[in-house]
Amino acid sequence: MLTQEAPYVINNGISTRIIPARHKNCFIYAWCYVIELAPFSAHERKSTTAMQEPFFKPWVGEDYRSQVPKTLVLGESHYGISESYTPEFTQYVVKDWALCQRGSSPYFTKIAKILLSKPYEWISLEEKYKLWNRVAFYNYVQQFVGDRPRMRPTLEMWLEAEEALDYVIAQLTPDIVIVTGKELGYYVSSFEEKYIGPAKFCY
Repeated sequence: MLTQEAPYVINNGISTRIIPARHKNCFIYAWCYVIELAPFSAHERKSTTAMQEPFFKPWVGEDYRSQVPKTLVLGESHYGISESYTPEFTQYVVKDWALCQRGSSPYFTKIAKILLSKPYEWISLEEKYKLWNRVAFYNYVQQFVGDRPRMRPTLEMWLEAEEALDYVIAQLTPDIVIVTGKELGYYVSSFEEKYIGPAKFCY
């Protein structure tokens, strides 16, 4: 259920408000969640040594740890060729396409515009660079789904990825997780049901 609460704001005016999917201004695919992660006691938190570590290391911006609140952007999956299958692949993708070292990606640009509260405005390379260095980014599925776009994760890929997300959240301790993608939202909602701690969702 959507509320009329004021949006959270990261430093320097970066808003974490996500526009509902049914609204004409929605830019992140068809669906998104915002999860507020509240701190909980040590006996409630599962030991990270018992969790499955992710294969793809998350992108963690240089200024991520100093942000209040800390924001993790959660994407769905990667595709690629076997020669590119390395733990640093997510980090390379963010550098190449979010920081525009190789080119500009509509996906990363749309997320940046929403977080900067500029959905209809042009944003500069400098604005993109500052934004992505204040947030973390992680793709949920921990395998290549194929070697080309539009290929979908299998059910097994979705299910195997859940524990790795638990590990990443425990390591990065984000205050907010922004989930992008309709099918991804379905599996994250299943994860959230087992996650210890209050959460809010924005659809």
